Amino acid sequence: MPKILMKEFSDIAISSGTTKISKIRREKNKTDYNPAQDYYKQIREAIIASHLKGLGISHILKAADDCSNPKRKSNYKLIATKYKQWQGKKDYEWFSPPRGAFNFSGSEIVLNPEIGLIDDGVMHVIKLYFSEEKISQNRANYMIHLMSEQFSDTYQYHVLDIRRKKLFNATGNHNTFIISTRSEIAGLETAWDSV
Repeated sequence: MPKILMKEFSDIAISSGTTKISKIRREKNKTDYNPAQDYYKQIREAIIASHLKGLGISHILKAADDCSNPKRKSNYKLIATKYKQWQGKKDYEWFSPPRGAFNFSGSEIVLNPEIGLIDDGVMHVIKLYFSEEKISQNRANYMIHLMSEQFSDTYQYHVLDIRRKKLFNATGNHNTFIISTRSEIAGLETAWDSV
């Protein structure tokens, strides 16, 4: 049965018609994870290390500058600059974010937020969004509500659209989003068997 990362699930959930089916087909047929094909791996790890190891924003900027792939380097530099602007002069304390899965029916949605930051005593769990495509509030809501459903209510959950320096918080009714998620999973499983 389907096992999908929450970012990809949220993309499927907000899609409709043949576009939704195409995205389900792509997920079903994708190959196993290969670090060499993970476009944002180096910059993601640099952001995590900047907080986890206390290396600061300069570590992210240096990682972008040290990237040997010219196309990735330009994107990494943009991401590093935007992340620096978003963080500003804040000095966050790190904690390891929870990770796990939302299981329903025979499907598993992998919940993989990258960073946990403490700001003024509040623990923020953040899923990083790197894509050039702008993320909608509705799409962010699927990820935020899934994390909120699965993990402790002692955290606040967010999605950070780094390129636009926008931190999304949950909107809408939590129970409605969970019902919608279960409905989307049912449709996903039906299509999964057919594509």
